[in-house]
Amino acid sequence: MKKVIAVVVTYNRKELLKECIEALIHQEYQNCDILIVDNASTDGTEDYIREFIENHKIIYRNTGANLGGAGGFNYGMREACKLGCDFVWVMDDDCIVHKDSLTKLLETDQKLNGNYGFLSSKALWKDGNLCRMNIPKKTFGTWLKTFDTMQEVAMASFVSLFLKRETILEVGLPIKEFFIWTDDWEFTRRISRRYKCYYVVDSIVTHKCNSNVGASIAEVDQRMERFRYLYRNDVVLYRREGLRGWFWLHLRLFKHTFKILKSDKKDKKERLKLIRESVKEGKKFFPKIEMVDDKVRVLEFLCECLNNGGEEMFVMNVSRNIDKTKFQVDLFTPYTVKNPGYEKELKELGCGVYESHTEHGYMNKFPALYYNTKKFLKESHYDVAHIHSGSITSLTIASYLCRKYGISKVIVHSHSAGVESTKHKIVKNVLGLGLNRFPTFFVACSKEAGMWKFSEKVVNSNHFAIINNSIDYSKFLYNITERERVRKEFGISQEEFVIGHVGRFSKEKNHDFIIRIAKKLIEKDSKIKVILLGVGELENDIKDMVLKEGLKDHILFLGRRDDIYHMYQAFDLFILPSSYEGLPTAGIEAQTSGLKCIFSNNITKEVDITGNCEFLELNEEIWVSKIQELRNKKEERKNLENKILEAGYDINSTIQKLERIYVEGER
Repeated sequence: MKKVIAVVVTYNRKELLKECIEALIHQEYQNCDILIVDNASTDGTEDYIREFIENHKIIYRNTGANLGGAGGFNYGMREACKLGCDFVWVMDDDCIVHKDSLTKLLETDQKLNGNYGFLSSKALWKDGNLCRMNIPKKTFGTWLKTFDTMQEVAMASFVSLFLKRETILEVGLPIKEFFIWTDDWEFTRRISRRYKCYYVVDSIVTHKCNSNVGASIAEVDQRMERFRYLYRNDVVLYRREGLRGWFWLHLRLFKHTFKILKSDKKDKKERLKLIRESVKEGKKFFPKIEMVDDKVRVLEFLCECLNNGGEEMFVMNVSRNIDKTKFQVDLFTPYTVKNPGYEKELKELGCGVYESHTEHGYMNKFPALYYNTKKFLKESHYDVAHIHSGSITSLTIASYLCRKYGISKVIVHSHSAGVESTKHKIVKNVLGLGLNRFPTFFVACSKEAGMWKFSEKVVNSNHFAIINNSIDYSKFLYNITERERVRKEFGISQEEFVIGHVGRFSKEKNHDFIIRIAKKLIEKDSKIKVILLGVGELENDIKDMVLKEGLKDHILFLGRRDDIYHMYQAFDLFILPSSYEGLPTAGIEAQTSGLKCIFSNNITKEVDITGNCEFLELNEEIWVSKIQELRNKKEERKNLENKILEAGYDINSTIQKLERIYVEGER
């Protein structure tokens, strides 16, 4: 039997509260606890309901201060989720439920098979007519007009709002800083952006509010200052809807202004001034959305598809090793997920994985990044955005949108350097103005990678840090038993010399150069084998090249593998002839496994943390000669654990540094 907790927020209305509790106690559905959230009432509320507290399933909580309706519902929903339940049923203390109100909501839950965001009851006023204050909105800009059938809605009030506990855990709590007004609209709209939500016509409650007409600044004469909350909070709600929202907000303000001017009030100027000042305050008001678990919510933002590259590897290492009791890590790509293995593992780690199902094409790359990100951020709430991309343009667009939609800590990450071209200089000088402004912190895999994307002023500031492409080094340490097992699995004899490469099949990785030098080596030594690990857009082109050159028996394409740390054991040499690169994680992994490494001189020298690396210009004869030299030397492979740790490439030390940046916003 599913457990429901009814959350009732009260303040100095003990008689109405008692009636509300009595109605809840006599519900048909009995597995419903009642949580009373008392906003520090001064009318003896606790003593007045003492009998209920002692004799029934009443949980009483005094907040210790008047938190307003918004703060009370924030407190109550958090407490209900922590107490443990399947559903949370929210209402004010003047909401009188009918005997079958909850039964009808639970029947609708079953009918929909749980596929909804929230359910809203039909609210009547004291005279039995529809309560005008609680009419849901059909869409953001239109009210519900018919009330005799169940139908989809976008926004509803906190008078008998029913939702699953898991929904609250996902979308967060009402914004307590609102105090009063707009908290229910904002909260329910946050949910309806993600899920279909419904008005349940046969779940009926009575709302015993004082009037069946909402308070209007053009008509009331008392407590005028409370309207500051209304207009300030409205800005937050409408702003999230973009241009459409600003249109509806200004239309609403125009109507309210017209009503004031049309009224017979003598203080019209003061009322109009209050609206202006409140809206102005609202434009600077970016309240935080709190989560039930109090974790720091981190968005790992990939400006490319989720594939199998170095950026993805970095994100996976963060997700695997970060303290999950303190941080909730989710991943977003404005394009598509193309690595189902990573997606599956992320979800098993408790991470959300969000994609926009848009291909990463040349023509739609930046429009898709902008519009898909905008749509996602409108529906989301994070404390930190950690943005990964090799593109200055992408980092600029993403950081701008993250700041615009209220993420307080925005970190941009440079994972690579590149060739200093005229195009790059123009992009850096133009878009760099935004890139150096929008983020709150900057990180890079090396100083060179930082200088390639960010200004010198940024790199030399306290808002920049080098984050090593660290690894779980223990998995990669050289193991001769594992080496023999892997080579046997792939039919590689002890006499054969294996050249290994790990990298995405893309232009900058220079796979065609690998095939050309492999051909020259194999012509001189038939005991040469090349293993290529990775996937990418040029994979089929390289495979065709191998067939054309007659190298099929010497070159193995092993694609994407989850046991990549085992594959390094089978190698005798690791090569990375990239045309440009930052500080490649694969280079660190290869050194950790004790391999001799050859890198192109386009790769930062900072990657050499063991002294086991050589850097060569991209000349085929030079590479062939050097590989033959190393082949003939047959140097003993060593365990380089100490050097890896001394260089700070242990994943644990890197995660600690990153966690500090996520929490404190500084290195």
